[in-house]
Amino acid sequence: MLNDPEQFPNLSPLTYGRGNPLTLDPVKFEKERRIVRALVARCMGKLARPGLVTTTTEEVIWIAEWCHKHRVPYKVGKRYYPTALVGDPICFIKIGRE
Repeated sequence: MLNDPEQFPNLSPLTYGRGNPLTLDPVKFEKERRIVRALVARCMGKLARPGLVTTTTEEVIWIAEWCHKHRVPYKVGKRYYPTALVGDPICFIKIGRE
């Protein structure tokens, strides 16, 4: 969701390593980044801790950024699981102390 190419056409290519510095619009990118950060903040702010987040490996950075900013410990699981629809790897992130 956070890296959806239709919803975030300027942010998504960078996440997947396909960004072109010649065509990147920094203003549009910053707007999309603010939206994603706000989505993460709203969701993470409601998560009971300790908690567990399931996300794609590409989206881990957004969760990690929020945790660092709020000084919340987290641990990304080492195992990855393919999603049923497109096979993207997902993982589990433990949030907070146990």
